[in-house]
Parts: sequence; C-alpha cells; structure tokens
Amino acid sequence: NSEYGVTMGGGLVDTLAFGPDGAVFVPPLLVVYGWADANDDGFVDGSKQRESEIRVLHNGRAILRACAEQPCALVDARTGLPEDFGPGSPFRPGLPEACCLLADVVCGPTSEICPDDFSFPAVTVPGNRLFFEADSFSEYSIGELLCVEAGKPQLKLIGLDRPAGQQKLLLKGAMTLPHPFDPVLDPVADGAQLRVRDAAGDELLLVDIPAGAFDKATGQGWKGNRTGTRFTWKSRAGVDGITKVAVLAGNKKAPALVRFVATGKTTSVAPVVAGQLPLEARLLLDPEGGATGQCGDALFDVDSGRACKLDGKAKKVTCK
Repeated sequence: NSEYGVTMGGGLVDTLAFGPDGAVFVPPLLVVYGWADANDDGFVDGSKQRESEIRVLHNGRAILRACAEQPCALVDARTGLPEDFGPGSPFRPGLPEACCLLADVVCGPTSEICPDDFSFPAVTVPGNRLFFEADSFSEYSIGELLCVEAGKPQLKLIGLDRPAGQQKLLLKGAMTLPHPFDPVLDPVADGAQLRVRDAAGDELLLVDIPAGAFDKATGQGWKGNRTGTRFTWKSRAGVDGITKVAVLAGNKKAPALVRFVATGKTTSVAPVVAGQLPLEARLLLDPEGGATGQCGDALFDVDSGRACKLDGKAKKVTCK
C-alpha cells in the first residue's frame, strides 16, 4: 500500500508515501534513499536540487538538517549502512536518527568513517545517499526547504572592487508566514541565518546570526519587545561583516506579515560579474535545521518581475 512519486519542480525531488497509515515499528525501520548525479555537478540529475541541501520532511516538518550539515559519522563496510549517525543526529529531541553520505567512502584501516581490516581490495561505500529511521508509515518528502517568496525585496552589494572585508550589504523585504506562528518567532532564542547566492547557486555570503540577548559588554545580541513583534540584533564588531538585523512580526491588519532588514559594513563578497546575475538572498529565522519553513527568499529572476544590475565599473550590484 505504499506510493512513490517524483517531482522535479521547485525544491522538491521525491515524495514517499508509505502505507498502511499508522503502522508502528519497534525498533524503527531504516529507510535508505539514493539519488543520481552522473555528471558530478552537485545537483540531483533532472532537477535544480543541490545535493548538499537535501532534507527529509515528515508530514511537512524537517527531520534532517541539510545533508552537508549532518554527515554520517561511522559506516559499516560490509553493509554500507550507518553504525553511528553522528553528533548532529537527531537535530532536535524526539526526532528520528538521520544522516547523509554525499560522496563515496573508501573503507580501510585508516578510514575514520569506514574502518575496514578485512577486505582486499578496499571496499568503496557509495555516496549520494541519505538514511533515516521511521517508526511509523506516513508521508515523507525529499528535497530542499521551501521558503516563501519575499515581497518588495531589495539587495545591494557595494564596494565589490575593494579588498575582501570592505563590502557593504543591504537586504530588506517582507514575507507572509503561516499564522499563528508555530513555533512562536523568537530570534533571541533561535538566531537567524543570511545567505546570498549567484545565478548558478554558488554562495557569495553565508552568515549565521547567533542567538542570545544583547550584552552591553560585547555590544552584541538581540533585543525584543514585550509583545514579541519587534526584534533587533546589533553587533559592534560585526559577524562576518553583518552589524544589524531587524525583524518586525505582524500588525493588526496583516498579522502574518514579517518585515526584515539586514545591513553589513565590512562583509566579504568576491567581485561579481554580469554572468552571475541575477542574485538571490534568503533570511532564515529557524537556522536549527529550518524545520518550520519560517524563511523568505528575495528573488530577482525574470519570473519574479525584478532584476539585478551591475554598474559599469563592477563596483555595485543593485537588485530590486
């Protein structure tokens, strides 16, 4: 009674529906999922899905961090299955064990991931696979976390002709998230993540904004109002050049609307050429695995009706 479907659009690669619904397994089953990447370009064949960002979602909630963030720690050379899912698994209490192998692993006496003292020639355990435990049958999705598209986004990168660490950044927009917020938005406890990519999907900037209340001594941290609708993070020294992030959550007319602004004065962004446009940016308010989908994508491609422009001297990119 199980179903298997493949969807190549957006960030979803596969959907798996195991049945009958409600069947419970003690101990849990180990599900192994593999994908093809014949040209080894880092993307699942036939899709726009980056292998490094594949996740498993169970009934709409992530149970696996992005694959690159949750590698298997120890693999059995005989079976090719994980013996140790690694210190990052599970990434939240109550979630199943899960891990990824993004590349082939050659087993041998000196291998930390796949020790093997009995095989000759050496055994190679194939990569492009993820593993997760399932204690019941229901629907699973394989793919990248899908974020809502931000409204009226704007992205500026200034000083691209200067040495690394002297670039300025401005990112702003608004996203409409499922409401009531579940869980409650709380950057003070969860932090945030900021990402900028080029048209090929290569990262130009990836910054984890740490959680924690504002500390006068360090000049860094979050401040929030009593109603949980306004949060501001500041850093005197900057984190990867980012010095301020503001999140304004909801109002009476639009309670699901979340506006955001991020600025940086000493970020490190490599020079950008016209062939890398358009850029895209993401603000993630649930960096611990992105389980809730509380994130927004600032898109500037043709479909969005927006665009990015590089000035004549390649000093500044403006996207709006």
